[in-house]
Amino acid sequence: MVSNWTKIPPPLFRKVVIVLIDALRDDFVFGSKGKQFMPYTTQVVEKGTSYSFIAEVKPPTVTMPRIKALMTGSLPGFIDVVVNLNSPALLDDNLIWQAKTAGKRIIFYGDDTWVKLFPKHFVEYDGTTSFFVSDFTE
Repeated sequence: MVSNWTKIPPPLFRKVVIVLIDALRDDFVFGSKGKQFMPYTTQVVEKGTSYSFIAEVKPPTVTMPRIKALMTGSLPGFIDVVVNLNSPALLDDNLIWQAKTAGKRIIFYGDDTWVKLFPKHFVEYDGTTSFFVSDFTE
């Protein structure tokens, strides 16, 4: 008998959109305030056409170590906090590299720390420095 444990299952979806919002309170999406503040997001979650996940982390919540932890599944180290402002490219196995290697088209909009960690991984991107945020309502 031949084992098929190495066989990759077929994909469940053609496209995946990941929306990661740092410091967003979960009740603004899932609670009573969800319909007021994020009606579309609340609607797709309630219809069951999307999956949601709430992550709660412990301090220090520094950007680069948290992105690294999310994408690699590893625990951030002390040195990650030190090099946060001058993030080198992430060379460890990670979700973004796996998607790119699989031929997926990755588009990114957000904190430029991602662009520094994953250079040449995005076919289109617009990185914004986290120190230049003038609009706190949108």
